[in-house]
Amino acid sequence: MSKGLFINLPSHGHINPTLGVVKELIERGEEVTYLLPEQFKEKVENVGARVKSYNCSLGIYKFADPGKIKDNILNYLKTFEALAEIVLNSEEKYDYIVYDQVLAMAELFGRKLHTPTVCSITTFVFDENFINNIKEAAMMYSDFDNRISCLLSEDNEIITIANRLRNQYNIELPPIKELIGTKGTISVVYTSKYFQPFSDRLDDTYKFVGPSIAYRKEQSNLSDIINKANGKRKVYISLGTVYNDSAEFYKKCFKAFESLDYEFIMSVGKDTSIKELGSIPKNFCVYNYVPQLEVLSKADAFISHAGMNSTNEALFFGVPTILVPQSVDQPFVAGRVAELGAGIALDNESITPELLRESLEKILKDDCYKNNIKKIKQSLREAGGYKTAANYIQGITKTA
Repeated sequence: MSKGLFINLPSHGHINPTLGVVKELIERGEEVTYLLPEQFKEKVENVGARVKSYNCSLGIYKFADPGKIKDNILNYLKTFEALAEIVLNSEEKYDYIVYDQVLAMAELFGRKLHTPTVCSITTFVFDENFINNIKEAAMMYSDFDNRISCLLSEDNEIITIANRLRNQYNIELPPIKELIGTKGTISVVYTSKYFQPFSDRLDDTYKFVGPSIAYRKEQSNLSDIINKANGKRKVYISLGTVYNDSAEFYKKCFKAFESLDYEFIMSVGKDTSIKELGSIPKNFCVYNYVPQLEVLSKADAFISHAGMNSTNEALFFGVPTILVPQSVDQPFVAGRVAELGAGIALDNESITPELLRESLEKILKDDCYKNNIKKIKQSLREAGGYKTAANYIQGITKTA
């Protein structure tokens, strides 16, 4: 029996893809310890892992905000220092370490402990090829790199933490370029090679396993939601778990679709008060939460924030999508879907009810979107999901 250590940050989008993998490994007899913030403890314990909590205030979704970079670099280094204290001072020995791509410096734990590592990549592989070939990514990276380089060499608080890491653990902060496109002994990528841009330029240590579609304990019976659709075409609307406090967007959807003969299932998240949305059209069912996988399996169209997990899940079920990216990697995800003809990408800043209605009618009535999705859907399903990810993880312990 092998012992594995998973390390993650406080984000549903980064934790959820690993749950099926962890459950599968445990069912195969592996012992899994999972390091993550306390608020996600129950979610991971439900799949059988032993959880160790750590303090993390990392704000990854504003990481490139010019006004937040110093705070986020400090939080990133403090998070890494907290993890180093747990991992490097522990008497426990692990056969492999699985770390999230955002926590790229955790790969250093593997080097220090002579333990094989797995980088868990829940979005695209953002390596130098990706950055150099996509103008927007190159511009964002260049500005980000310049700001971080200045902070690492000039900011006293950051230098103090860097010195502690050097003195206590003999760890030198790597150049920012080493953190972009980081990879472990292998990297498990939760999409398909076909959907990944420039995948032909990646080496074979990147293992594309597709979305980790597995049972989630929080899912509920969908019958009451679907029954309200009265057999009509069903459109699912969700901005995910992070950028969902957007009453203005939801009201635009009401105005755009209230006269259409479709049924709309809208998930607004826990931070939005449904009462504050005002009058809800008769063809809308609005919830703070819905079981997304179940809804997507029945949906005819999806209006989404272009989060990677939600997008992969929609493509897995063959659902054409209107994408309204909010931040971080989402514009790149939306761009890739549009490039492959599987959906329509809209600009969140200039979106109107008229444009939303026109786009929805287009993806529902133009068969080209359904046809273009077929190849992506097939590639995602053939990638193998969480069972294949577990195979790759177990494989590195045999070759290490």
